[in-house]
Amino acid sequence: MSGLNSLPIIIGAYAISSSSSSLGVKTASVTRGGFTLKIGTIINVIFDNKNTSSSIKLNINNTGDKPIASEDGVIVSSSNPLYFTAGCIVEFVYDGLYWRYKNKVITNYKNGNFWYRKYTNGWVEQGDSGLSVAHGAIVTLPTPFLTSNYTIVGNPDTTVSEGYVAFYSKTSTNFRYKGSLAIVPFSWMACGF
Repeated sequence: MSGLNSLPIIIGAYAISSSSSSLGVKTASVTRGGFTLKIGTIINVIFDNKNTSSSIKLNINNTGDKPIASEDGVIVSSSNPLYFTAGCIVEFVYDGLYWRYKNKVITNYKNGNFWYRKYTNGWVEQGDSGLSVAHGAIVTLPTPFLTSNYTIVGNPDTTVSEGYVAFYSKTSTNFRYKGSLAIVPFSWMACGF
C-alpha cells in the first residue's frame, strides 16, 4: 500500500481568507477539521475581498507564506496576474514550493446575443452583436476591465453588404465603433484583464 502515500490530500472544508485586497500575503483559515501542509494537498479558498496585489503569497493555518503560481508553475506577478473577485472560490494544489491555482471560469453569463466569461485570474472575455453606424457610437461594457489595455475584434456581416467596423477610444468601461456604411450588422468580442 505504499502508493497511497503519493495520493493527493483533499481537504473537504474550505479555507476562508478575509485579507484586504491590496495585501501581498493572503492568510486563510480552514473552517473545520485539521490541516496539514503536504505535497499534493488540494484546498479551496474563499476570498472575502478581491485581489489587487500583483505579487501575492498564501498562508493557510500559519503554515508559512508560500508563493502562488499558475498551473504551469509561473509565479504570480504583474506579467502573470491573479485578480480574483470578492467571493471567489479558488482551488489550489501545493507542489512543495508553490500554491498553484486552477484557472477556471468563475462567472458565465449570456443574455440574448450578449455574453461574458470571467476567469479565476481576472481574465475577462465578452461580446455582443449590434449595428454599426458610419459616424460612431459607444458600447458600454457590462463588465468592466481593469484598464483600457484589452483587445477588441469585430466581424461585419458581409452577407448583408460589404464594409468594415473600426474600434477606437477604449476605456475600462466602454469603447467607440464606427462602420464604413450607415448600417452594417456586426459582432464583437473583447478580452483582457
